[in-house]
Amino acid sequence: MPLTPLIQQARRLLRDEHFGEILVGTIFSLGGKVGAVVFGLGLNFFVARVYGADSLGVLAIIISVTTIASLFSLGGTDMAIMKLVPEHFTRYSARSAWRVFRKLLGLVLAHSAVVVGVLWFAAGPLAERVFDKPYLADLLRLCAVFVAFYAVERICIEALRPLKAIRLYSVAQFLHLAVNLGLLAAITTWGDDPYNPVYAYFATSGLLALVMLGVVATLFMGRVEPGQQNGPAPYRGIYDLSLPMLMTTSMAVVIANTDVVMLGAMRTETEVGIYQIAVKVGMLASFVLQAINAMAAPKFSELYHSGKHDELIVVTQQSTKLIFWATTPIILGIVLTGPWLLGIFGEEYVAGYGALVFLAMGQFINAISGSVGYYLSMTGAHKAFRNIITLGAVINIVLNWLLIPRWGLEGAAFASMIGLGFWNLASVVYIRMKYGFLILYLPGLRRVLG
Repeated sequence: MPLTPLIQQARRLLRDEHFGEILVGTIFSLGGKVGAVVFGLGLNFFVARVYGADSLGVLAIIISVTTIASLFSLGGTDMAIMKLVPEHFTRYSARSAWRVFRKLLGLVLAHSAVVVGVLWFAAGPLAERVFDKPYLADLLRLCAVFVAFYAVERICIEALRPLKAIRLYSVAQFLHLAVNLGLLAAITTWGDDPYNPVYAYFATSGLLALVMLGVVATLFMGRVEPGQQNGPAPYRGIYDLSLPMLMTTSMAVVIANTDVVMLGAMRTETEVGIYQIAVKVGMLASFVLQAINAMAAPKFSELYHSGKHDELIVVTQQSTKLIFWATTPIILGIVLTGPWLLGIFGEEYVAGYGALVFLAMGQFINAISGSVGYYLSMTGAHKAFRNIITLGAVINIVLNWLLIPRWGLEGAAFASMIGLGFWNLASVVYIRMKYGFLILYLPGLRRVLG
């Protein structure tokens, strides 16, 4: 039987030296993302059913605060590692790359010491004045303690990508959620404290920080050989790269978490819990993009620093096309079956359907735009991307402030859609103007634009 055109196309792409590596890596990473979706939904289902929307809302607030605080612990190192480690592997040696990782880890620990102190003393005012929920103060102090562990876990996981430890990275995508769910199930058998989901979340971060640090150190040392040279890696140079990336990552997290934080400040825990489920269901559409980005970012850096710019453009456009065709059916499925999907978690969560539609529309814009952020960050345009995404974050915050008091869940979701859409499309325009090619993909669009 002759091969179908689809199979022939797949084989041709797999034979491509660079995109084939991304495609194979994406398959493994996608498996990890599917696992993350399964365990993530399982965790939210467990909390929603056993502990209720109020506990789910508290957990969502704590996770958002931890995520935002960890940005300052990481200081942009989680993005910088994807550029610096491939660069040192390519130009110098494994020893040089290992040295860079140790410096980045040292910066994370130094930053974390400051963040822990600030968050500990700010816990009371945050709980009382920002969230208007004084009972959150003790949980926020616990959050301060575990921010450092969470940051170490994150940078170790990101190090697996430039190390090309594809299988390990795919497992790491869902390991936190799987361990978290397991610990919560175990804790629940001993009691039904409404804060058990938060305690399990913190315990998971502490455990996995130590495990992942040991794994990454072993991988690096397995490649280091006597006599390998070290390339220059001054702290000033690292900061010149990481600080703009900190701003970029910060604004991305602000866009992703502003809606939850501002809902928590302006509305009830129940509404936050319902919105959290809508976000989780809406994110089903993004895991393909995240899987491709996981492998594309270090490849972009590798090709750029090797001077293979034409190949880089081809790989980038192929990645966007793959994202579009893999993501669009999922987005349509979410919109069409949204009430049923939300109803799985309980009848009260169906109220989040309007928000879910806006969130899905934002993910569609994200999908057709491709890996714009990683392309700009890995090719020396990280400062331009910082400026674009900062403006997107400002737009998102202003819209949340204006819309949440009147429209609640739908207002938060609409603000999220506009913020996400703005920085994606603005980045598409910037890439077209600076690099001379269109990264955005819609069938037939390039023939129209030329």
